[in-house]
Amino acid sequence: MLNLPFGVARPGSTTEPRGRASEVGAPATWQGVPVLRPYAVTAVVCAGALALAVPVAAVGAAAAATGEPVTVADREAAPAVGPGLHLVELPSDGWLRVDRTQPTHTLWMGEWLTTPHENNGEYSLAVHDAERDCSWSGPDAVGEELVQVRLRTGGTVSDGCEGDTVWLRHDLISAADYAGTPATLAVWEEPPATAPEELPGPSREVAWSPLAEAEARSANLGADFAGAPVLVDGRYRVVVEPGAPALLAVDLAWGQHLQVEMSLAEGHTHESPPVRPRLINPLGMTATWATARASSSGTQPPQGSELLVAPGLAARAGVVSPTVRWRNREAPANAAAIPGRYYVTLDMEADGQHADSAGAEFEIGIKVVTDEDAASPYAEEPPPLPDPTTDLGSVESPETPPVEDAASRSAGDADEEPWPTAIGLLAGSLVLVVAGSLLLGRWRRGGVR
Repeated sequence: MLNLPFGVARPGSTTEPRGRASEVGAPATWQGVPVLRPYAVTAVVCAGALALAVPVAAVGAAAAATGEPVTVADREAAPAVGPGLHLVELPSDGWLRVDRTQPTHTLWMGEWLTTPHENNGEYSLAVHDAERDCSWSGPDAVGEELVQVRLRTGGTVSDGCEGDTVWLRHDLISAADYAGTPATLAVWEEPPATAPEELPGPSREVAWSPLAEAEARSANLGADFAGAPVLVDGRYRVVVEPGAPALLAVDLAWGQHLQVEMSLAEGHTHESPPVRPRLINPLGMTATWATARASSSGTQPPQGSELLVAPGLAARAGVVSPTVRWRNREAPANAAAIPGRYYVTLDMEADGQHADSAGAEFEIGIKVVTDEDAASPYAEEPPPLPDPTTDLGSVESPETPPVEDAASRSAGDADEEPWPTAIGLLAGSLVLVVAGSLLLGRWRRGGVR
């Protein structure tokens, strides 16, 4: 809030008599203090009103701009984005610019979108510095190898890039399929580890852990990150449909890994495309499952990672995530290098012989295993991760019901925001005008003392 001082300093007691000018042409004074003429007071009042109006208008403009999407452009004209979540419009291939505050910091950039159609083209992300493509070796393609599932996820990391500025390139292989569908970009700046060489090495193999017998509970999977139920150890009955996103969430700390088992009992009647689990890290980046091996007690993992759904036949599949370690970034295509909320999407593609299937109900087993003591590798704690469950809006499409999105809400808010701003300006101006009028009246009556 802007505090504007209003009034006249109290004159001293050892100055010239009131109304006497010290010389011809000099301003009139009162006890040594120049007397403000009416136009001077008016100027002060107007200046005060203007000073009040500027910050209020600026606040209104800033509020109206919050949440507005950014559009990819040529590299020379690439808009800048900072840490946090951003809506990104993808009319064609294009770039975004990302600045980091410290050359030793790493920029993580995860991106995802839910397309209105199952059959979509692909696009990929790459990060460049001033000299070259310095993309991280992870699965940078958004929706890599997924043709008939509407949720796309991917990302890249800047730890191989030089300089304070990097550029994120979007290469749309089939841009028309994404028309009108914005992506969500998460940017996170990570400080360096204290002593990387002393940390546990990358996690590529994880032992399969027996899952305790328990009655399965029903769980409704989410269509997006916000709707994904956070599951704890146990067994759950779930339903998955072809092409539809089906997500669950699990919290992992340093030194922990996730185990997911999928099973169908003998004699079931479902017939559908296979179900393939996909791991997504807390920044919305596609991650890679680790290799499951037998436990020390001899418990064998499932033979496959995809659940085959054929009528009457029992089926079992399972996957394990890498143990969450900082040095996982050294392993190719492995993004389990930060703790937080991980997501698993059970992908059933709307493709192949049973693309028109109604889906399948099956059982999943969730288990979080602690492999080692949790210890932060940072000298300074990093900022909080962007929250992918934040609703930045969605876009209406021919195959989805209209949903009020963040962009339309921002537009509506922008239409409404001038009213409180105008009211504030009017109130402030009236106060200043009234105060100025009172002061002028007192001067004219000689009432100022």
